[in-house]
Amino acid sequence: MGQQQLLVIVLVAIIVGIATIIAINTFGSNMENKNRDAVQEDLLRAASAAQGVWHRIESLGGAGQDFENSMTPKLLMERLHFSGTIDPDAPIVTNENAVYVLSDIEANGFTLTATPALWPFDIILVLERDTDTGSWIYELSSGDD
Repeated sequence: MGQQQLLVIVLVAIIVGIATIIAINTFGSNMENKNRDAVQEDLLRAASAAQGVWHRIESLGGAGQDFENSMTPKLLMERLHFSGTIDPDAPIVTNENAVYVLSDIEANGFTLTATPALWPFDIILVLERDTDTGSWIYELSSGDD
């Protein structure tokens, strides 16, 4: 009878170990997915803010329908209303979700690149205004697409 009890204890220990590993992996994946979702939400919120900034006249803190000539990249980054710390020398914001870098600024759009805290791929937002239709076009992509 002693060998059967020992076998049951070993079997239970193996099952508990496997269940623990599965739970840790699942929890880690959920944290990565939550981080990715939070970063995408930050980027889409910035895209929405950018549309308002683009339309607002310069005397009211807007871009006057031209991101490129009316404001500095750092000022544009401030106007996108990211929560977090803005780099004093560059158009970079850091928060608990990611590091966001503003680049490729043109009259009617720009690119925002996010390096998430937990998600293993950069997430890139390309925002531009279609001059023919007046509508805003955005493309959100990441390395896992």
